Amino acid sequence: MAGDIANDAIQLSERHRKVKLLSRLLSGGTVGVLVSLGIMAIWQYFAGPSASFSSIDVPSSIVEAARESASTASVLGGSPFDSVASLVFNGPVPLVLATLALTCGIALAFVRGTLAPLISAGALAFAMFFGPQLLGAVFARDGGDHGSAAAVSVPENPAEWQAWLKDHPKEASTDAGRYVAAQVAYLSRNGALKGVLSAWPGRVSGVSGVDASRLIIMERSAFKEAKSLMATAKLAQVQRTRDRLSAASSSALLWLIGLLSATLVTVRLRKTMGGRVASAMEYLASRKAQA
Repeated sequence: MAGDIANDAIQLSERHRKVKLLSRLLSGGTVGVLVSLGIMAIWQYFAGPSASFSSIDVPSSIVEAARESASTASVLGGSPFDSVASLVFNGPVPLVLATLALTCGIALAFVRGTLAPLISAGALAFAMFFGPQLLGAVFARDGGDHGSAAAVSVPENPAEWQAWLKDHPKEASTDAGRYVAAQVAYLSRNGALKGVLSAWPGRVSGVSGVDASRLIIMERSAFKEAKSLMATAKLAQVQRTRDRLSAASSSALLWLIGLLSATLVTVRLRKTMGGRVASAMEYLASRKAQA
């Protein structure tokens, strides 16, 4: 009798162990599905365009054009005598003058029979050859080059980009330039956004460096809806993504219900079997004590 009870207790304990393992697996699966649902919900929320933006996004083509124009202005925008001065002080002129001075000094020293003209000519040659370099080093340390560094800077805020586009009509007429101008109008709230967007060609379905999500925001602000092909294509893509996420979420929800139900059943079964195993062990312990 006691042997049969012991065998039953061992078998019941083994089944209880398997049910416990299954319950843990089902619990882990339930948690995994819950996390997946949360991720899909967040993804679906951020899949669409934002409601607004507060900073300007400039395509790389416009940035490069601004850098090139700024570099050109730094070279050509100084005094009209800068290039002449550079030639005189930094070109071959100092070397030629120093050579002439030394030649004249040697000739005079030979004719007069004294070294005084040669010494004077040597001092003059030294001043002509090394003077401009010394002056350049002094002015460089004193910050005389700050103007050139400032001249090659690129516009940063909307007002500066608006002025730059006005001075560069060729770049302003490109799709990237219109995109920047539209952002300037949107951030400035000056009422010009609708006019700028009206010049945007509706046939354009994609422009390098242009964020379609920002275009949607601006068109909704100006026209209460997305109108350009680029914006409507982006919205269609967003809707397709949301539809796929909704379908995946529905499937995950069904899996969650099934896993949750199975987890509850196995938890209940585990508790019941655990109680029976404990009772059998207590009975066997009491029989052993009586023996």
